Amino acid sequence: MTGRAGRRAGAVTVALGAAVLLAACGSGGQGTAGTAAPPAQVSVPMATSVGGSGGTAYAVVDMGGSAADHENFWQLFARAAGSAAWRLATPAGVASNGGVVAAVTGASSVAAGFRPSQDLTFSPVATSTDSGGSWSAGSPVMFGLASDPDALAAGPAGRLIALTSNGTVAVQSQSQAAWTTLATERQIAASPAGRTCGLTRLTAVAFTAQGTPMVAGACDRTSAPGIFAEAGGSWSLTGPALPSPAPSAVLAMATAGSVTTAIIRTGTGASARLVAAWRGAAGPWTSSAALPVSSGSVLSASIWPSGAAGLVLSGSRAAVLSGTGASWQELTGLPAGTVTLAPEPHGQAEALTARGSSFRAWTLNSGSWQVVQTVSVQIPYGSSG
Repeated sequence: MTGRAGRRAGAVTVALGAAVLLAACGSGGQGTAGTAAPPAQVSVPMATSVGGSGGTAYAVVDMGGSAADHENFWQLFARAAGSAAWRLATPAGVASNGGVVAAVTGASSVAAGFRPSQDLTFSPVATSTDSGGSWSAGSPVMFGLASDPDALAAGPAGRLIALTSNGTVAVQSQSQAAWTTLATERQIAASPAGRTCGLTRLTAVAFTAQGTPMVAGACDRTSAPGIFAEAGGSWSLTGPALPSPAPSAVLAMATAGSVTTAIIRTGTGASARLVAAWRGAAGPWTSSAALPVSSGSVLSASIWPSGAAGLVLSGSRAAVLSGTGASWQELTGLPAGTVTLAPEPHGQAEALTARGSSFRAWTLNSGSWQVVQTVSVQIPYGSSG
C-alpha cells in the first residue's frame, strides 16, 4: 500500500478484500486523434478536487510518474475546514493503480471508491467520518467504477450513486447496504429522453438537493444537453437550454449544498465552447456566458460549493468560476505539471501539481505562482507488476 500508513489510522479491513491487495496495474489512457475538425471532447481525466459545504476539500491526483501504468498510484489528499495544509488521506490496504473517485458525504465525511486494476473486477469503497483520518470498509461496487471524476456521488440520508465501467447506474440506500441497479446506459439511451438528445455515453452521476437521482452524458443531437432526472423509473431531460444548437457533452456534474453545477462542452473544432449551468433547490437552470475552447482540451474539471468551479485547460491555462452566476476568470502560465485546481480557503484557486513522489500546492500572488506546500509521498515502485 502507498505510504504514511501511520498517519492513516484505521486501515480498511478485510472486507475490502485480500484480492484488493493483490490488485495492481492501472487504467488505460485516453485521447483520440483529430483530423481537420477534432471530435467533441466527451470526458475528462480523473484528477479533480471536491469540496463540501463544511469547508473540507479533497483532491485526487495520479502520482509516480513512471512510464508503466502499474507503477503509478492514485492518491487522495484532504484539507480540513479552516486549514491551509493538505495531508495524505488515501485509505490503506487498497491498490490504487486503477484510480480513485471521491464523494463528499457530509461536513467531515467522505467516501472513496477505487477503480479496478489488473484482475479485480469490482470497486472497493471506503468511508470516513473524520475527513480521511480513518477509514471503514463499505459495500463494493460491482462491475467497477467508470473512469470519470464524477462516477460517484452522495445524496441526502447517506445515499450514494455510482456509474460503472459497463454503463450501469447503481444506487446505495445507506452505508454498508448492497448496491442495486437503477438503470443502464442502454436503457436511458433507448428512453424517449435519451432518443431526444441522442445519448451516446454517460459521464457523470449526482443527486439533486432534494435527493432525485441524476445522470449526465454526451449527446449527438442539438436539442438539449444530456442531463437526466429519474422519477418512478422514468427518465426526463432536465438540463438547461444550450446557447446555440450543437452536439454536447457534460464533462462534470455535482451537487454541493443546495446547488447543482454542470460543465457542458458544446460544438466541435473552432465552434467549441464551455458553459457552466446551475440549478438551486428550486427554480430553473441558469447558465454562464460561453468560454471558447476551440484550440484545446479540458484536462481537469472540479466543482466546488456554491456553484464555484475550476478547469485546467491545455496550454498551461485555467478557467475559474467564483460561484453561481459568475463569469469565467481565465488564468495563464500555470505551474508545470498542474493536474487540477482546488478552492483556496480565502476564495482564490490553488494549482496542484503531482510529479514523482512530490505533491505541491501553488497560489497566485501578485501575478506569480508560488509554492505554499510540498508533501512527499512514498511511492512503492515495483510493488505491483
